[in-house]
Amino acid sequence: MAVRGSTVVAAVLLVMVTCARCDPTRNLGQNYSSVQEIVDACYAYLQSHELTGTKWGYNYQFYKPANDKYGPNQWLWDSGSHMIVWTHRNVSNSIADIRTMLQMQQPDGRIPEIIFWGPQTPTEELENKFFWSTDQYVDLTQMPLLPYSVRAIFSVTNDISLLEELVPPLVKYYQWWAETRDVDGNLIVSIIHSWESGMDASPAYDPAYHVTVPNPPFFELYPKFEELIIDYKFRYNWNQTEILGRTKEPFELIDGYFIVQDVGLNSVYASGWGVLADLAAYFDQDLSQFCRDYQSRVEAAVISQFWDEDLGIFISTYKDKDGNTAKSTAEVAQSLFPLLLQSLPKELQDSIVYNQVMNENKFNLAYPIPSVSASAAQFQPIFTTDLMWRGPTWPILTWFVMEGLQRHGYNSEMTTIMDKWVNLYELSGVYEQYNPLSGDGYGPEGLGMSTLIVDWIYRLGYL
Repeated sequence: MAVRGSTVVAAVLLVMVTCARCDPTRNLGQNYSSVQEIVDACYAYLQSHELTGTKWGYNYQFYKPANDKYGPNQWLWDSGSHMIVWTHRNVSNSIADIRTMLQMQQPDGRIPEIIFWGPQTPTEELENKFFWSTDQYVDLTQMPLLPYSVRAIFSVTNDISLLEELVPPLVKYYQWWAETRDVDGNLIVSIIHSWESGMDASPAYDPAYHVTVPNPPFFELYPKFEELIIDYKFRYNWNQTEILGRTKEPFELIDGYFIVQDVGLNSVYASGWGVLADLAAYFDQDLSQFCRDYQSRVEAAVISQFWDEDLGIFISTYKDKDGNTAKSTAEVAQSLFPLLLQSLPKELQDSIVYNQVMNENKFNLAYPIPSVSASAAQFQPIFTTDLMWRGPTWPILTWFVMEGLQRHGYNSEMTTIMDKWVNLYELSGVYEQYNPLSGDGYGPEGLGMSTLIVDWIYRLGYL
């Protein structure tokens, strides 16, 4: 097959794909005068995203990410976020959402990043068939947030039968990560595309994409995302064993070699084992201990592999063109995620909290948590192209950081971040992302993932 020609096809498809995804405009937003108004607006947005129906012999009920972007599809970490939020008002929606998703869990345990439940346009149908091995779902996965979602469901229902139903599939999913994505046998898992972390164009992935300038133009970076997908489809037919089994870059004509160990995803994965251990303890002690052992070993591996003593931050790693492990040293929000680790030593907790999270020159800006440290060369607070995660604040980042702060008892710091989060929504409303300096909202209004503020409003007693 003519793999080299795939770049031409990618260029043609980019016209269709990126036009649908780009939304760099500044939004004026909807101002709110109270926390209650924020909460009510978040649920109104979520409810407007509901999709129900029957397809491929399955019934579905879920909440698409937004009304004007991302299609009528179920996205893994978006739905995981929606499940958490719905537990505070109607937990049955959370349960329906996760049951819908698990219907498409694969025999090997993988849960797809996107499931195409909703009606697809002719263009979307063409795109789905071109890029993926099936027109039902994509061959990638995404940030493994779901244990936190089930934890939220159980905190409301106290229904052990639900744990017996939902925890084993998530353990199987986590075992898929362990068995398929641990390329070096060191308990650290890899992603094969930046879409799998959910943080598409984060500067953490610049070295793996051979980007050498701090602020690359759109058409230097974004086509690499498409080229990678096309290479996986037409060279490997989405055989992930072959994709991950390569020991070096196959050729240099396109960027077809992306094996990255993201510290943020690995921290969620490690801590997720602990959440699964806590939940399994209610009905199966052996399964709980199995998960706890994984948590202990993976957390130790994350600290060992990703802490950089010279830089004083956690970094990510990737495989260079010769297959060697190399460092990605950009100071990005993922470097804060090790706060999720239960076993993180106190000195490293303090380093993250006081040198990074609460540092007004880095992440504690007017409206945190920015996706890139303000002191980094790659920091772009204004969203001007569809290269996301290069500076603006994304609420899910704030949610994860709050989770880490609470885990280790940084209560006053939580209040500081939370107050700024509420102020942001009062100023600008609910949007996909925000300028961390001005609070301007960007992207789709009412993005479901951004309703995660509701979770902390209730958990911290703001209502």
